[in-house]
Amino acid sequence: MGEIKFRIPNKNAISEVIIIDDSSMNNRKGKDKVQMQREIVLNNLCELLDRSDVIIDRDENGAPFFSDDTLPFISISHSNNWFALQLGKEDRVGVDIQVMKLDIEKGMRYFVNEKEEKALEINSLNLNLIWAAKEAVYKYKKGKLEYYKEAMTVLSIETDSLLVEVDNEQVKCTYLIQEDFVLVYID
Repeated sequence: MGEIKFRIPNKNAISEVIIIDDSSMNNRKGKDKVQMQREIVLNNLCELLDRSDVIIDRDENGAPFFSDDTLPFISISHSNNWFALQLGKEDRVGVDIQVMKLDIEKGMRYFVNEKEEKALEINSLNLNLIWAAKEAVYKYKKGKLEYYKEAMTVLSIETDSLLVEVDNEQVKCTYLIQEDFVLVYID
């Protein structure tokens, strides 16, 4: 279930991002789809970690973690048939994968703040990157942010990275653009 398409090691060897494609997800709906998503993630984690007893728990904000502290820290994302997992030696994980939304401008008022509108070039690609970066940082912060739009500000978008300010901290994110998705993860 699901085919690993990419394995991206972190430059510091602290974490790894795994991208999985499962086109069988396109025809699923409702509870069947949610159950299938969980199975895809769990089956791939068992294979990646070379264990059959992997259990994913969730904290009070829904952030995933392994109760077995010998296992790495984890962040999970999915969009349509794409799945992304970030496994890390340190609790510095946050990943988001998004199928490219061509009409994302319609919803930008929900996630782009005034500072970003003034400082960044606003186009479809950058809006997809801003959205995915904020999702990845939100996961890194374990959902402990109020006022999502204003709590995080994308300060810059470079050739393969973004810089996001949150809680007086600057967080570097790396991104990958593919034909049908963008991936952003904490570096």
